[in-house]
Amino acid sequence: MTQWKNAPIGIKAAPQTQDIQVLRDYVQTLADMLAITIKELNYIINGNLDVKNIRAKSITADRMDVQELSAITANLGHIIAGLIESVTIIGSEIMTRQQGQYPRTELSTTRNLLSAEQSAGYAINISPGGLQPNPFIEFLLAGAVRASMTLYSDPQLSITTSGSTNISIQAGNHVDISPVGLVRFDSWSKVYNFSNNQTLQQALNSLSNSISGLQGQINVLNNRVSALESGGSGPIVGPPWP
Repeated sequence: MTQWKNAPIGIKAAPQTQDIQVLRDYVQTLADMLAITIKELNYIINGNLDVKNIRAKSITADRMDVQELSAITANLGHIIAGLIESVTIIGSEIMTRQQGQYPRTELSTTRNLLSAEQSAGYAINISPGGLQPNPFIEFLLAGAVRASMTLYSDPQLSITTSGSTNISIQAGNHVDISPVGLVRFDSWSKVYNFSNNQTLQQALNSLSNSISGLQGQINVLNNRVSALESGGSGPIVGPPWP
Protein backbone atom coordinates (compact mmCIF):
# COMPACT_ATOMS: atom_id res chain seq x y z
CA MET A 1 0.00 0.00 0.00
CA THR A 2 1.09 3.58 -0.71
CA GLN A 3 2.42 5.47 2.28
CA TRP A 4 1.84 9.15 2.90
CA LYS A 5 5.28 10.09 1.74
CA ASN A 6 4.57 13.78 1.04
CA ALA A 7 2.62 14.53 4.17
CA PRO A 8 3.11 18.15 5.23
CA ILE A 9 5.37 18.38 8.27
CA GLY A 10 4.30 21.91 9.14
CA ILE A 11 3.10 25.12 7.61
CA LYS A 12 5.40 28.06 7.71
CA ALA A 13 4.03 31.41 8.75
CA ALA A 14 3.16 33.83 5.99
CA PRO A 15 6.20 35.83 4.90
CA GLN A 16 6.30 39.44 6.06
CA THR A 17 6.98 40.99 2.70
CA GLN A 18 5.44 43.20 0.07
CA ASP A 19 7.02 41.15 -2.72
CA ILE A 20 4.17 39.82 -4.88
CA GLN A 21 6.21 36.86 -6.20
CA VAL A 22 7.14 35.69 -2.73
CA LEU A 23 3.49 35.82 -1.68
CA ARG A 24 2.46 33.96 -4.85
CA ASP A 25 5.02 31.24 -4.13
CA TYR A 26 3.73 30.92 -0.57
CA VAL A 27 0.11 30.60 -1.72
CA GLN A 28 1.15 28.00 -4.31
CA THR A 29 2.92 25.98 -1.63
CA LEU A 30 -0.22 26.04 0.53
CA ALA A 31 -2.33 24.95 -2.45
CA ASP A 32 0.03 22.05 -3.21
CA MET A 33 0.01 20.91 0.41
CA LEU A 34 -3.80 21.08 0.51
CA ALA A 35 -4.10 19.06 -2.70
CA ILE A 36 -1.75 16.37 -1.37
CA THR A 37 -3.66 16.22 1.92
CA ILE A 38 -7.03 15.83 0.20
CA LYS A 39 -5.69 13.10 -2.08
CA GLU A 40 -4.17 11.08 0.78
CA LEU A 41 -7.23 11.43 3.00
CA ASN A 42 -9.47 10.31 0.17
CA TYR A 43 -7.22 7.26 -0.37
CA ILE A 44 -7.34 6.27 3.31
CA ILE A 45 -11.04 6.94 3.84
CA ASN A 46 -11.99 4.78 0.86
CA GLY A 47 -10.76 1.57 2.50
CA ASN A 48 -6.99 1.65 2.16
CA LEU A 49 -6.00 2.01 5.80
CA ASP A 50 -3.37 -0.60 6.72
CA VAL A 51 -0.30 -0.99 8.89
CA LYS A 52 1.68 1.17 6.48
CA ASN A 53 -0.67 4.05 7.15
CA ILE A 54 -0.73 3.71 10.96
CA ARG A 55 1.97 5.23 13.14
CA ALA A 56 0.09 5.22 16.47
CA LYS A 57 0.83 2.67 19.20
CA SER A 58 -2.79 1.56 19.54
CA ILE A 59 -6.27 1.71 18.04
CA THR A 60 -9.12 1.74 20.57
CA ALA A 61 -12.25 -0.36 20.10
CA ASP A 62 -14.44 2.68 19.48
CA ARG A 63 -12.35 3.38 16.38
CA MET A 64 -12.83 -0.07 14.81
CA ASP A 65 -15.80 -1.34 12.81
CA VAL A 66 -14.98 -4.54 10.92
CA GLN A 67 -16.80 -7.63 9.66
CA GLU A 68 -14.05 -10.15 10.47
CA LEU A 69 -10.46 -10.39 11.70
CA SER A 70 -9.54 -13.49 9.71
CA ALA A 71 -6.54 -11.73 8.17
CA ILE A 72 -4.88 -11.24 11.57
CA THR A 73 -2.15 -13.71 12.55
CA ALA A 74 -0.55 -12.67 15.82
CA ASN A 75 0.04 -13.43 19.49
CA LEU A 76 -2.79 -11.36 20.94
CA GLY A 77 -1.66 -11.77 24.55
CA HIS A 78 -4.31 -11.29 27.25
CA ILE A 79 -7.77 -10.77 25.73
CA ILE A 80 -10.84 -9.82 27.77
CA ALA A 81 -14.12 -10.26 25.90
CA GLY A 82 -17.81 -10.42 26.72
CA LEU A 83 -18.79 -13.06 24.17
CA ILE A 84 -16.82 -15.13 21.67
CA GLU A 85 -18.72 -17.20 19.11
CA SER A 86 -16.69 -19.54 16.98
CA VAL A 87 -16.87 -22.70 14.93
CA THR A 88 -13.46 -23.99 16.01
CA ILE A 89 -11.29 -23.01 18.98
CA ILE A 90 -7.87 -24.66 19.24
CA GLY A 91 -5.67 -24.23 22.30
CA SER A 92 -3.51 -26.12 24.77
CA GLU A 93 -5.72 -25.21 27.74
CA ILE A 94 -9.22 -23.77 28.04
CA MET A 95 -10.77 -23.00 31.44
CA THR A 96 -13.83 -21.16 32.70
CA ARG A 97 -11.97 -19.81 35.75
CA GLN A 98 -8.42 -19.63 37.00
CA GLN A 99 -7.13 -22.50 39.15
CA GLY A 100 -8.28 -22.10 42.74
CA GLN A 101 -11.53 -20.33 41.71
CA TYR A 102 -14.70 -22.46 41.80
CA PRO A 103 -16.84 -23.81 40.27
CA ARG A 104 -14.68 -24.21 37.18
CA THR A 105 -14.23 -26.40 34.10
CA GLU A 106 -10.88 -27.07 32.46
CA LEU A 107 -9.98 -28.66 29.13
CA SER A 108 -6.28 -29.49 28.97
CA THR A 109 -4.45 -31.01 26.01
CA THR A 110 -1.23 -31.34 28.01
CA ARG A 111 -2.90 -33.67 30.52
CA ASN A 112 -5.43 -34.95 27.97
CA LEU A 113 -8.18 -34.27 30.49
CA LEU A 114 -11.59 -32.65 30.88
CA SER A 115 -12.22 -31.67 34.50
CA ALA A 116 -15.31 -30.17 36.16
CA GLU A 117 -14.60 -28.96 39.71
CA GLN A 118 -17.19 -27.87 42.27
CA SER A 119 -14.59 -26.95 44.87
CA ALA A 120 -11.08 -27.96 45.90
CA GLY A 121 -10.89 -31.77 45.79
CA TYR A 122 -14.48 -32.27 44.56
CA ALA A 123 -14.45 -32.97 40.84
CA ILE A 124 -15.18 -35.23 37.88
CA ASN A 125 -12.31 -36.01 35.50
CA ILE A 126 -12.76 -37.49 32.03
CA SER A 127 -9.82 -38.66 29.94
CA PRO A 128 -9.54 -40.70 26.72
CA GLY A 129 -6.29 -42.13 28.07
CA GLY A 130 -3.89 -39.45 29.25
CA LEU A 131 -3.21 -40.06 32.95
CA GLN A 132 -3.42 -43.82 32.41
CA PRO A 133 -3.37 -45.88 29.20
CA ASN A 134 -7.13 -46.55 29.24
CA PRO A 135 -10.12 -44.19 28.85
CA PHE A 136 -11.70 -43.41 32.22
CA ILE A 137 -14.09 -41.28 34.26
CA GLU A 138 -13.14 -40.69 37.89
CA PHE A 139 -15.02 -39.04 40.77
CA LEU A 140 -13.04 -37.15 43.41
CA LEU A 141 -14.40 -36.55 46.90
CA ALA A 142 -12.31 -34.60 49.45
CA GLY A 143 -9.28 -34.93 47.19
CA ALA A 144 -9.44 -38.74 46.85
CA VAL A 145 -10.70 -40.86 43.95
CA ARG A 146 -13.80 -42.52 45.44
CA ALA A 147 -15.19 -44.08 42.24
CA SER A 148 -14.14 -44.62 38.64
CA MET A 149 -15.24 -46.15 35.35
CA THR A 150 -12.45 -47.53 33.14
CA LEU A 151 -12.56 -49.21 29.75
CA TYR A 152 -9.84 -51.84 29.40
CA SER A 153 -8.62 -53.48 26.20
CA ASP A 154 -9.82 -56.96 27.33
CA PRO A 155 -12.42 -55.50 26.53
CA GLN A 156 -14.00 -54.79 29.88
CA LEU A 157 -15.80 -51.80 31.40
CA SER A 158 -14.88 -51.69 35.08
CA ILE A 159 -16.82 -49.71 37.71
CA THR A 160 -14.91 -49.54 40.99
CA THR A 161 -15.25 -47.70 44.30
CA SER A 162 -12.88 -47.26 47.21
CA GLY A 163 -13.31 -47.50 50.96
CA SER A 164 -16.93 -47.88 52.09
CA THR A 165 -18.44 -46.28 48.98
CA ASN A 166 -21.50 -48.21 47.79
CA ILE A 167 -22.91 -48.46 44.26
CA SER A 168 -26.66 -47.75 44.17
CA ILE A 169 -28.92 -48.22 41.13
CA GLN A 170 -32.47 -46.86 41.49
CA ALA A 171 -35.11 -46.96 38.76
CA GLY A 172 -38.61 -45.54 38.56
CA ASN A 173 -39.75 -48.81 37.02
CA HIS A 174 -37.80 -51.93 36.00
CA VAL A 175 -34.08 -52.62 35.77
CA ASP A 176 -33.53 -54.84 32.73
CA ILE A 177 -30.27 -56.77 32.31
CA SER A 178 -29.90 -58.49 28.94
CA PRO A 179 -26.36 -59.76 28.47
CA VAL A 180 -25.27 -61.91 25.56
CA GLY A 181 -23.23 -63.94 28.03
CA LEU A 182 -23.78 -64.57 31.75
CA VAL A 183 -24.57 -62.42 34.77
CA ARG A 184 -21.83 -63.60 37.14
CA PHE A 185 -21.41 -63.31 40.92
CA ASP A 186 -18.58 -64.29 43.27
CA SER A 187 -21.07 -66.44 45.22
CA TRP A 188 -24.78 -66.59 46.05
CA SER A 189 -23.83 -65.11 49.42
CA LYS A 190 -23.23 -61.80 47.62
CA VAL A 191 -26.88 -61.65 46.37
CA TYR A 192 -28.92 -60.07 49.18
CA ASN A 193 -32.67 -59.47 49.65
CA PHE A 194 -33.45 -56.26 51.56
CA SER A 195 -37.04 -57.29 52.34
CA ASN A 196 -36.17 -60.38 54.43
CA ASN A 197 -32.50 -59.61 55.24
CA GLN A 198 -31.43 -62.85 53.63
CA THR A 199 -28.81 -63.75 51.06
CA LEU A 200 -29.63 -65.99 48.14
CA GLN A 201 -27.31 -68.63 49.63
CA GLN A 202 -29.31 -68.60 52.88
CA ALA A 203 -32.55 -68.94 50.95
CA LEU A 204 -31.15 -71.85 48.95
CA ASN A 205 -29.92 -73.56 52.14
CA SER A 206 -33.36 -73.16 53.73
CA LEU A 207 -35.02 -74.54 50.62
CA SER A 208 -32.56 -77.48 50.58
CA ASN A 209 -33.34 -78.29 54.22
CA SER A 210 -37.06 -78.20 53.48
CA ILE A 211 -36.62 -80.51 50.52
CA SER A 212 -34.52 -82.92 52.62
CA GLY A 213 -37.20 -83.01 55.33
CA LEU A 214 -39.90 -83.59 52.76
CA GLN A 215 -37.84 -86.36 51.17
CA GLY A 216 -37.54 -88.06 54.60
CA GLN A 217 -41.29 -87.99 55.06
CA ILE A 218 -41.79 -89.43 51.56
CA ASN A 219 -39.40 -92.29 52.38
CA VAL A 220 -41.33 -93.08 55.59
CA LEU A 221 -44.61 -93.10 53.71
CA ASN A 222 -43.18 -95.38 51.06
CA ASN A 223 -42.04 -97.80 53.80
CA ARG A 224 -45.54 -97.87 55.35
CA VAL A 225 -47.17 -98.43 52.01
CA SER A 226 -44.80 -101.31 51.26
CA ALA A 227 -45.49 -102.90 54.68
CA LEU A 228 -49.24 -102.67 54.25
CA GLU A 229 -49.05 -104.13 50.76
CA SER A 230 -47.02 -107.14 52.07
CA GLY A 231 -49.51 -107.79 54.88
CA GLY A 232 -46.89 -107.35 57.56
CA SER A 233 -48.12 -107.10 61.15
CA GLY A 234 -44.98 -105.77 62.80
CA PRO A 235 -44.59 -102.17 63.91
CA ILE A 236 -43.68 -99.67 61.25
CA VAL A 237 -40.68 -97.61 62.23
CA GLY A 238 -41.07 -93.90 61.66
CA PRO A 239 -43.08 -90.92 62.76
CA PRO A 240 -46.85 -91.28 63.11
CA TRP A 241 -48.99 -90.92 60.04
CA PRO A 242 -49.46 -87.24 59.37
